[in-house]
Amino acid sequence: MEILITSDLHGETLKLEKLKAQYPNITTHLDAGDSNLSITELNKYNVTSVRGNMDSDLNLNIHEILTIDNKKILLIHGHTVGVKSGLLSLYETAVSIEANIVIFGHTHEPYMKRVDNILFINPGSLRYGNTYVIYKNDEARFYFL
Repeated sequence: MEILITSDLHGETLKLEKLKAQYPNITTHLDAGDSNLSITELNKYNVTSVRGNMDSDLNLNIHEILTIDNKKILLIHGHTVGVKSGLLSLYETAVSIEANIVIFGHTHEPYMKRVDNILFINPGSLRYGNTYVIYKNDEARFYFL
């Protein structure tokens, strides 16, 4: 299975449309918040997202726990666990739920690291850095739009 991973769109629908057109066969799209898109728009683009610090008016969860291809995924923006100050709290959360993959955003900085068999992925900001991630066959890679 391929997963398209984005974060921090901040309402940038033109880039989102370009990205979706580039990968028409990827049906799973996880977004780590601050999309600034309405629920209608998220559904239109088939995006599973969480609430970021700029999404306060959206009725989205702060985090989602998903299982895809036998991998437990924690999808979270990160502002509630202080990712700009470090990842210890995020790591502890991941361990407590036995996550295999953690997808987060908020910093606008691409980041990927495996710690104790947990893969941490921050795709960066699609709006400000034009970065995103494709996860396929247990590997994740950064791309620029």
